[in-house]
Amino acid sequence: MINRTVIVGRLTAKPEPKKTNSGKSVTNITIACQRNRDEADFIPVTVWNQSADYLCQYGEKGALVAVDGRISVRKYTDNAGNQRTATEIIAEAVQLMSAKKEDLYDELPY
Repeated sequence: MINRTVIVGRLTAKPEPKKTNSGKSVTNITIACQRNRDEADFIPVTVWNQSADYLCQYGEKGALVAVDGRISVRKYTDNAGNQRTATEIIAEAVQLMSAKKEDLYDELPY
């Protein structure tokens, strides 16, 4: 069995660093992946440990990022007692590919 996914898209917000009770670094991000000219998918991703520290330090809203990880589906009960399902990517490797989108236009020669 294989559960592996690779996505490339733009950060929808600056990653915020968090720590678990045991001291592990974690951040939750959303990556926007353009499907076609008029549609995009917004994919939730959880990033752990050094990858989370790296992303929180250098990642900015609009930055192009590549994520290699696995898909996780979990069920939970919300505060109102309703059964919910959450699907997200658990990142195993993260790489910033470029600066935020606005910075790219500053580098154009025309």
